[in-house]
Amino acid sequence: MTAMPNKNPPWMDLLDALGASNKAVLDAVRGANERGYRFSKRLLNEAEQAQRELSQLRQRFAREPKDMRSVYQSSVDLARRSAGHSAALAREFVDAAGQAGQETRQTAGALIQANRQAAQAMTAALRAAASDLGRRATGRPAPKPGAAGSAPRATARRGPAKRRAPARKPAGAARRRATPRTPPAPPSE
Repeated sequence: MTAMPNKNPPWMDLLDALGASNKAVLDAVRGANERGYRFSKRLLNEAEQAQRELSQLRQRFAREPKDMRSVYQSSVDLARRSAGHSAALAREFVDAAGQAGQETRQTAGALIQANRQAAQAMTAALRAAASDLGRRATGRPAPKPGAAGSAPRATARRGPAKRRAPARKPAGAARRRATPRTPPAPPSE
């Protein structure tokens, strides 16, 4: 399958790429906000539940102050449940942090792709603007769409420039440089 030529003007491609970049950032912020909301809501629910259980323990102690064994047993159960809730909250926090890391990697990938597309679109737009400016300066008409020479240029990079061997110097030049130069003598008075 061959790639279909792009019908949009370069400036539209640039705006599309910038829009994709903004969308990636907004999606990341939205995801972090939702994770924070879920965790905060869970934390608030756990705090309310612990407050209710502690209130029930106080009421039980107020009703039966001499039954220390059952009050002690209830307080131990309450402490054990609280520790379990704390461990569950810590696990949820670690899972949320892992999700945040994964979303950050995805966002970075989307930003890199969008910025690459924006750079390509900017290059194409500047090339088109410079070509149009050159045509206007020289008075040449713009090529008609579909005419020979109106196809966009390939943007593939060429390989590194080949290095040429240095030019050979005359044999005498090397000898002259090999002999040390003596500094001029100071002027005599």
